[in-house]
Amino acid sequence: MNVSPVTVRFAIALFELAREKNVAAEIDRDVERIGVEFADASVCEYFADARVAPAEKRKRLDSLGAVCHPLTRNFLHLIADKQRLSILPELAEAYRRNVLRERGAVEGVVESARALSPSDLADLAAALGPHLKKQVVLTNRVEPALIAGARVVVENRMIDASAQGRLEALRAKLMAARLSSN
Repeated sequence: MNVSPVTVRFAIALFELAREKNVAAEIDRDVERIGVEFADASVCEYFADARVAPAEKRKRLDSLGAVCHPLTRNFLHLIADKQRLSILPELAEAYRRNVLRERGAVEGVVESARALSPSDLADLAAALGPHLKKQVVLTNRVEPALIAGARVVVENRMIDASAQGRLEALRAKLMAARLSSN
């Protein structure tokens, strides 16, 4: 998921402040809770709707912040005051990237023709880790068009070990081959 630069800046500020104030665990949980809330399309539509009065949006935001740490509540108020509610759907993703970076980890996606088990994903992550010199956290996305094998995307790198990828590579080789005329 692409995250806007504005969201990234706000997420970094919240992340660093949480670490500075030694309340990282609480803020991490709060941001995760916000992410779950904004994963619902109707919530995103509500906050994006110009017909909803800012005071009503603020009230709903206050109810969300009621169970959060005071730092998170203040952050939500700042977002509302600066009229930046549009960053909230992406906030959890941007914040999670900071948490992963702090742990020396990266995330990636494994596309496969069938769903992979958690142990398959863990084995694949363990195999990729030493090559990237980082801990790898993988998620699985099913792509039936791959036929067999898998395609892994981590840190803007792609490893294509799918049947479709191999067939396309073979096709490209054959198309580039020169024909000899005897």
